[in-house]
Amino acid sequence: MFPAIGILSTSIIACDIIDEGNRFLVNVNMPEVHKDEVKLNVTENAVEISAEHKEEEDEKKKNYVRKERKEVSHYRVLSLPEKVISSKAKAKMNNGILNIEIPKLTPTPKPKGSSIPVQ
Repeated sequence: MFPAIGILSTSIIACDIIDEGNRFLVNVNMPEVHKDEVKLNVTENAVEISAEHKEEEDEKKKNYVRKERKEVSHYRVLSLPEKVISSKAKAKMNNGILNIEIPKLTPTPKPKGSSIPVQ
């Protein structure tokens, strides 16, 4: 008999959090994951992201049977530095990247800069 080959992978997903003053943009790398496999929960100060992707492949020929399985799961909780309006959060999956827009409860004004001469 040929042994079944299986791969189980659990990883912490890489992400970026961008502060745009009036909202946070969160970009999360989720390769091989489809949008219907993603679970997203936004609270007033955190984002919880999880996903589980499974693949199974069977190949049957005259003298052998091959069966391979692949399971990938991702999980991450991101603390946000300011309170947000969770009910107005939006998410979109594009080419393996989950993009989340979360409006802030109180927008942060952009800091005023000063021109500094270079000597």
